[in-house]
Amino acid sequence: MNIFTFGEPETVLSSSYADFLTDVLMENGTYYESPIDLKGLANLLGANAYHGPIVYQKKDFLLKWLAPSPYITRSDAEYAMLDFHTFGQCYFQQFKNGFGKLTRLIHQPRLTMRKHSKKPDVFVKLRNSAGDYAPIEFMPGEIVQIKEPDVKQKIYGRPSYIGGEQSMLLSEDVTLFRRRWYKNGAHMGFILVAADAGLDDAGVATIEARLKETKGVGNGRNMFIHIPKTNNKEPIKIIPIGDIGSKDDIDKIMSISKDAALAMHRMPPELVGIIPTNTAGFGDREKALKVYHEITIEGEQNKFLQLNEEVKAPVFRFIKPDWGVSV
Repeated sequence: MNIFTFGEPETVLSSSYADFLTDVLMENGTYYESPIDLKGLANLLGANAYHGPIVYQKKDFLLKWLAPSPYITRSDAEYAMLDFHTFGQCYFQQFKNGFGKLTRLIHQPRLTMRKHSKKPDVFVKLRNSAGDYAPIEFMPGEIVQIKEPDVKQKIYGRPSYIGGEQSMLLSEDVTLFRRRWYKNGAHMGFILVAADAGLDDAGVATIEARLKETKGVGNGRNMFIHIPKTNNKEPIKIIPIGDIGSKDDIDKIMSISKDAALAMHRMPPELVGIIPTNTAGFGDREKALKVYHEITIEGEQNKFLQLNEEVKAPVFRFIKPDWGVSV
């Protein structure tokens, strides 16, 4: 007899959680590398249906109440706010007149900005994110930085949501598993059997091993068994080995991932289009926004307002919400 299977297990993630987290800052001779892989954080924006949209929503909340400024364009402010919520930090380049007064700020992308390891108050810009060419060196104090604090180091910021990465990756893992499941077309799979008493112990053991592989990384695989000679009245059988109800509690996992995303971003569900699962709903959306503005948005605004003191100019100003009108 001979047995073969259709398809092999596939890796659903190109990287793991540990691939973009380290414990120390790396110094390459000119600048410090980030303790967190920046491309990994950027890629996580598309990891599931919750994290990326919430990051963009938080950026939009900051931008909503931003007052116009002669020192920075709205576009530069928006990109900086997106960097801040994605990487826990953002960067600006200062331009001054002959009297040393600030005239404007422009956003510099976090992916290419690094702190010089030998010169204090100096940042460099990589010509590309891989660092293939000599970086561009800015003047001392020319680059200003807004960052979330990190207890392990003070050079770079750390996003506050980092503790929820495992949940985000689990959500992506489950989604890709579900796609592969349905794309396979056979779902839990089946055994195509040519029945005959000539099936030996080795063949039985092989079939048993293949059945066990339908759980976990071997999911969605089909198996064909061929026994050359038979007089059996029903030589071919299709025997189901599972059903769609035995999937790894996909709905529960996705619900847990959703709750984790809301918690790690401290975001009320009614503000991001989450559909309530109970009949009572989420309550008053406007009250939720007021509380969220007071405890989260204002805190993020203060980080940008602190920059005004460093550059000695009112670059960032935020409008107080008028809760008497619709928001």
